[in-house]
Amino acid sequence: MHTYDRARKSKMAKLTSALILVVGILIVLAYLYYIHSYRPSEPVVSAGFLSEPVWIFNADESVTATPLIHGNQMYVRTAEAVYCIDLVTRETLWISETSGTLPLSVAPQVVDGILIVPEEGAGLAGFWADTGELLWHTPPAIDINPKNPYTAKIDALLVWQGIIYVARYDWKLSAYELKSGKQLWQINASGRADLDLAIDDQALYLSGGHFLRAYGLEYVKMLWEREFDELTGPILLEDGILYLGLFSESNSLMAIDLETGDDLWQVQLGGGDGADIRSLVLNQDVIYVGAHRLFAVSKTKGEILWMSEKTGLLEQPLIVGERIYVRNTETVLYIFDLEAGREIGHLSVQTDEFVGHYPPRGPAVFDDLLIVPFGDERIFFYEIVTNGTGD
Repeated sequence: MHTYDRARKSKMAKLTSALILVVGILIVLAYLYYIHSYRPSEPVVSAGFLSEPVWIFNADESVTATPLIHGNQMYVRTAEAVYCIDLVTRETLWISETSGTLPLSVAPQVVDGILIVPEEGAGLAGFWADTGELLWHTPPAIDINPKNPYTAKIDALLVWQGIIYVARYDWKLSAYELKSGKQLWQINASGRADLDLAIDDQALYLSGGHFLRAYGLEYVKMLWEREFDELTGPILLEDGILYLGLFSESNSLMAIDLETGDDLWQVQLGGGDGADIRSLVLNQDVIYVGAHRLFAVSKTKGEILWMSEKTGLLEQPLIVGERIYVRNTETVLYIFDLEAGREIGHLSVQTDEFVGHYPPRGPAVFDDLLIVPFGDERIFFYEIVTNGTGD
């Protein structure tokens, strides 16, 4: 009997050891797969970039938004803090802790010496930009759903005449006093979708869902509403003309005269590849549209001047001189020629999430330096190359 028990225990010990070995091997294989496929390594450059950065800034946490350049200072939003760096001396001037539950892809803004920073639960904080001293912060505006943290996010933020306007994912539209952070008003709209904002002296404009809406600035009531068959996307406003992206099978961009309400033009950008319109940027008489390609569209005629090759879904383009720098939502930062849309070069910027690149972190520029957030806590500074070779 004792012999049988010893044999059984020996067999169980061997099985346990084998199981531990198998689990260990699986863990090692998973780690190696992660190292190979997802873990950030180093940037890989092509033509258009110097092979080595001139400086690398290391934060202590993941960078969660495009760096903000204001004068000689750079403000970096991370998962747990906001950093202020002097770009001339490369000295960190101050670090202020601020709740950083993701997503926080909306970049900070500086207005009248106050740094406005999105916080956990789609709240806001105001810091003195020169010292990092906290002025105010709002309570969380949205309860965080741990199964879907994307529901607790700010979609758009703008400041106009001392008022901060915020559009949130849950279709709350709010206004806060810049100096005190006091909430002035908040209204709800039906539905739930990505939102965008624009403003002028006449109204605050909100796009989202199937609607484009205008709200009065003084009495905070809806002035008018327009419904579309397609989903509305990003909006851009200049000189009384509102440019609106529409999500459809072919995707389109349209121009609306806000004084008359007339549609000036609408251009189909082409679909078939799930090409959502992600961003709009105006430069002189051309609107640059970030989708699964980069488009250049005449703002007066609505004609497509050029389109790039397929790139993957693009973020906010950055125009520097005669070039456009734009990152896709995966691993590549592209350089395009401003006039013809020719690709000049690209930089591999790896992901740091199993689900892919997250969150949007586009490039910024300071003097002759291109500032590129990488797939971890680092920000790379590259000297801007103008000869197209990167040598």
